[in-house]
Amino acid sequence: MFYFLLTLNAVMQIVAKNATMANTIAVIMFLFSRVPFTHAYY
Repeated sequence: MFYFLLTLNAVMQIVAKNATMANTIAVIMFLFSRVPFTHAYY
């Protein structure tokens, strides 16, 4: 899970240049946090 978050963080920093994309990523992160399968990484 740690490396998965590091990868997401790197992608977010690259995409954050575009405010719309940053908002989209934030929504995706919110959805991922509510999906049970993501807990498999723990």
